Amino acid sequence: MNVVLLHNSTAGDEDHTEEKLVRLLKRHGYKASYRPVEEGLKDRALIKKSDFVVAAGGDGTVRKAVTHLAGLAQPLAILPLGTANNIARSLGIGTDLNKVIRCWKNAETRPIDLGIAKGPWGRTRFIEGIGLGLISRTISILDRFDKHVRHEFPSAEDKLNRDVCVLAALTHEMPPVKARLSLSGERIKDEFLLLEILNISRAGPGLVLAREADPGDGWRNIVSVLADEREKLVEQLERHVSGRKGARLNEVATKRLKLVVDPCELRIDDKIAMTPADFKDLPDQRAEIQVRIEPGAVKILCSRKKS
Repeated sequence: MNVVLLHNSTAGDEDHTEEKLVRLLKRHGYKASYRPVEEGLKDRALIKKSDFVVAAGGDGTVRKAVTHLAGLAQPLAILPLGTANNIARSLGIGTDLNKVIRCWKNAETRPIDLGIAKGPWGRTRFIEGIGLGLISRTISILDRFDKHVRHEFPSAEDKLNRDVCVLAALTHEMPPVKARLSLSGERIKDEFLLLEILNISRAGPGLVLAREADPGDGWRNIVSVLADEREKLVEQLERHVSGRKGARLNEVATKRLKLVVDPCELRIDDKIAMTPADFKDLPDQRAEIQVRIEPGAVKILCSRKKS
């Protein structure tokens, strides 16, 4: 079978070079046309000639692939090489590459929804979700911090542990964000330590937040922690750090919603879309975001569900 291998060469380690990945796919019977992610996504003719597309990298690589491949006949297979691999793990895809590739032979093509967020920045497709509060604040801080740090983490697990520890520390001091939600005829106005509008179950440094999330069911799952629930959130993160399963957070599902937020770090998937400074020229210094669903927009190869 002919596949297009879209690779983020900065993800993974020395076992995940172009040569080794192409050789690995060949051992399993696939003829791979290798392309760096950005270059490969522009070559629509090559993609349309392939049996399917392989995204080799972390969540950022997968997000680029799914948002560009939406509407095409070719399904996407994921080779998770990143740190958190939230998308792959939410779909039940493991990190043993040989096992992942072997599963493709008998995999099912699963339709996956994409979200569409429209706000002051424009219109953006997403696969993971939209967030504000604790996780977005942590990502903003770590992004700035990592630009100046030369330290190499021995493993993805070590980096994830660092990220979760920073997240847990910020929980004690994180100021809440004022937000208003309109969903299914209901209006909610409150102060949130954490607010995540999720298409998948995981967010941030591998946190399982939306336990009921199904990325192909046409619904978005909203997970929230209010200002007066700080201790609940602290306990949740402490349990995560120690490897224990945490209690469920507040979770509701919706198909369409409007969100109005005060200045904060607003995240779409793993990128900060707005910072507090971006709110200064908006009416009342608030941002209005419309969220809707593009059902079954992309097809992903996943292991068959056990009956």
